[in-house]
This record gives sequence, C-alpha cells and structure tokens, in this order.
Amino acid sequence: MSLSLCARLTSKYTASLQPNNLSYLPGSAGAIIISAGGINEKVLRSPASLTDGIAVEPMTVPYEETDMIAQVKWERLSFGIVLVLVTNAGLVQIYNHAGQRLLHFFRIECDPNRNEVPDAARGIASNGIDLIFVGSYTGEVITLQVSAEHITRGKALSGSTAHRAPITDIAAERSADTQTLVTADATGQILVWDLSSLVLIANLGTFHSRCNSIAVYGTTVVAAFLSGHVRIFNCREETHLEITAHSRAINAMCISPVTKRWFCVSEDTFLSMYTLPDSSNMLSSLHSIVVSPGLLTGLAVDGPCGTVAVTCYDSGEIFLVKVNE
Repeated sequence: MSLSLCARLTSKYTASLQPNNLSYLPGSAGAIIISAGGINEKVLRSPASLTDGIAVEPMTVPYEETDMIAQVKWERLSFGIVLVLVTNAGLVQIYNHAGQRLLHFFRIECDPNRNEVPDAARGIASNGIDLIFVGSYTGEVITLQVSAEHITRGKALSGSTAHRAPITDIAAERSADTQTLVTADATGQILVWDLSSLVLIANLGTFHSRCNSIAVYGTTVVAAFLSGHVRIFNCREETHLEITAHSRAINAMCISPVTKRWFCVSEDTFLSMYTLPDSSNMLSSLHSIVVSPGLLTGLAVDGPCGTVAVTCYDSGEIFLVKVNE
C-alpha cells in the first residue's frame, strides 16, 4: 500500500498558516480552504469531487473586515447541511451549504482587558441534529441550538474539571453505538463528553503540548500534537498508545471511516497514513510521502475515491494524493 501525488487544484490565492484549514464534504458542496489573500483571509471552494484537477473558485463570504477566519467546516443537521465559519475575534457565522446565504450569526463575547490570544473561537462540531459546538479562548465549549429559522445559545460545556486553556479542536461521533464529543485545548488536555446528555465522561489527560487536531471513530480517539506526537485512546478499554508520527508540528489529522485508516500532515512536509489499532492494540504505519517542500497545514479525505487532499502554507495549490491499494 502506498501514496502517490496524482493531481493539483490551483488557486490565485495562497493557503494560510491556520491548522485544519481544509474542509471537505463528499458529493455535495466540494472542498473549502482558508486562504491568505489580501488583508483578510478568504474562503475558497473547489469542485465537488477531489478528483477534478481544475481551478479553485473564491467564495464571497461577508465576514467582518476586522476579523480573520480561524476555521471553516461543513456540518450536517436535521434540516440540512450548513457551512460554519468562526473568526479569531469570536464571530460565528452559519451559511447554507453553498456558502451563499447567511442564515445565522453569533458573537462570543471577549473580555476587553484580555491579553492577546491567537483565536477567540476555534473548534467546530455538531450532534448531527440541532446543536453546533464551538470552542472559545476561555476553555468553554459553547453550544448553539440551530434550526432553519432560529439560533439560541445553550448551556456551555464547562465545570471544575473542564478546560482552562483555549480550545484548539473539537470532534464528534454519532452512530448507533456511539454518541461522543471530544474536545482539546492548548495545554494538550483532552476531554470526552456524552453527545446526548453533554455530561463529561472521561478526562484523557493533559500532555503539555498543544493538541492541534483531534478525531473520533467509535470508541477510538486520535489526537495530534504540536510536538509531532500522536496519541490514540480507546475510551471503553481505557488504553493509550503514543507514537512519534512527525519530527515537527502536526497541523491536521483525520480518520477515513470507510477504510479505518487515519492520516496526518505536518510542518516537516510529510503526509503519513496509519491503520487504527486492532483488537490487540497494534497499529501499522502504512506509508509516508513528501507532498511539498513547504509547511503542510490542511487535510481532507475522500473515502470512497481513495483521495487525500493536502494544503501547504503559502502555496496556491491543493495537492491531491492517491491511496494505492
């Protein structure tokens, strides 16, 4: 099994240095990238299929002029697919799936006397029905109850054992067997919540390195860190694996639920592919490839097509990598 560069999507704008700056929605709205163009970062959209090597077209998104986009992500809710955009100043904007119509907006209030922090809002996930979760710089995870007509702030996920550092990423898993929400922060603390009751069910520890990216599949949580380490947890069996996946910061990581493999990209220029741990808690490193000489910042997997999309800081291309069985 191997990885090979198969195509490139081109854009007149270059990718930002934001971790997790690429989002993909299979078979629908396409892929989306946060790209540094002009004073503010722009949101760009590619074709619906990652196998189409054609130019990326910019989207017009009316976010505030003083804000910088921190993260963009599609979420499936009961009334349809929405595009969620958060900015470093705490503005949350929810658009229709094409990003053409603003449905709702919400501002996370920031302390005017606070010291400068990288992002007032970061981390986006949903329960797949009516709740969107957004992380804040205080460590709170804010819940927004969303319908096609209304948005209401719900109870924040917080408490004596909850986060005390800025949230860096959020992931959710909703299936017949699992209802899980996982949150991570700048100190490397990882918490697991019940997605239905929003009750804290596990504190996986604090690892004293920023957790840039997190994903969950079933009872397995995969967390990628600024240190280049990846830690894998089985929440049911309370087991924990740790590997040095990269020599520099990992900026994005995701799991392909179709193949049960996970991928990560790093500032060391490598894209790496691994299997999830088996019943004996063993995992395999399948392949690594140098995608570009620059810092890799974004990652998305098109499971059915076996294609991985990668963004590179200060590059005007989305690199498409084929998984060769």
